[in-house]
Amino acid sequence: EPYSKYPAATSVHHAFPGGLLNHTFQMLNMLDGLYPTLPYAIKIERCILAILFHDYGKVYEYSKDGEPQEAMYLMGHIYISAHTLQNTLENAEKLYGAAVDRKEISRIVHCVLAHHGEKDYGSPVVPCMQEAVIVNLLDNLSAKTDTIEGAGDMEMCGPLGTHIIK
Repeated sequence: EPYSKYPAATSVHHAFPGGLLNHTFQMLNMLDGLYPTLPYAIKIERCILAILFHDYGKVYEYSKDGEPQEAMYLMGHIYISAHTLQNTLENAEKLYGAAVDRKEISRIVHCVLAHHGEKDYGSPVVPCMQEAVIVNLLDNLSAKTDTIEGAGDMEMCGPLGTHIIK
């Protein structure tokens, strides 16, 4: 429910009410199209859970109007998202009647922790599994294409470091 009311960012990409839902939906749909073409043994469930939770912390990081909240500076959305997902998965047996293996929990949470791709972009870790690379690239694809969509023709787009041509 909060995804449909919160932005995915304060500016740049999906910075509108419901932007978080739009961004997450785009990533899931891109994964749906990409997955059948991959010749690797990808655990799709890891990607799906990581995509669903990767920006969950933004409902604490921003107000519905996109204004920064205290949690943005104290913890940040990556920590909040990973922590919430880890707690959910660790309590899955109590909550849903099915336990999740600790090793699997670590791998799914890694995908969330690594979704920004580089430490310079705020990731506490860099992707070291195929699923984490996929989540990072889908996040980037969704964010950057939305950034371009919101820019004017011939406008300089600072976050992308180039002028946008439409």
